[in-house]
Amino acid sequence: MVPPEVLAAAHATHAKLHSLNIPHVFVGGLAVGVYAQPRMTSDVDVLVPRATLEQLGDVSLGGVIEGRTWQEGPIAIDAITVHDALRPIEGELLVAREVHFDLPIIRLEGLLLLKAIDGRMKDEADIVEVLKRQTEARYQDARRWIRGAVLPRRVKEDVIETLDSLYAIAQAEKARAGRAS
Repeated sequence: MVPPEVLAAAHATHAKLHSLNIPHVFVGGLAVGVYAQPRMTSDVDVLVPRATLEQLGDVSLGGVIEGRTWQEGPIAIDAITVHDALRPIEGELLVAREVHFDLPIIRLEGLLLLKAIDGRMKDEADIVEVLKRQTEARYQDARRWIRGAVLPRRVKEDVIETLDSLYAIAQAEKARAGRAS
């Protein structure tokens, strides 16, 4: 369940970024909760174009901005930009394909890509949870989208290898849970 104060902070952030005409999509715990079972999150992660970071520093967004982070009430808002390897598809990642909680949420493929590139244990655990709730066809669609993206070949190969490994784990966990019930 997404805590109400986190959702309120996300809505306030969306309203402010929208009023500034800054393209954005929500990522992190909010997005994971859309594609998997919602998990507790205590902050809001929002993907913005790299070129807007200076603009964010010049505008009052309701709190003190330190680098890419500001407060919306008691909730930290983290403005995230794409990894250098993903710059060629930054615009595609910023187009919301999903709207949940009345917020623009990153497309599934983008979420998988961002989390696979970050590669932290938490990101890999999130990917497994997301993949457990996707059909084989939906996973293959996401895989095709990533393979067809205008990215360096090595980046795509590494991401696909990571996702395939995590998809196998997700399927094994799903099967184990099915046998246990």
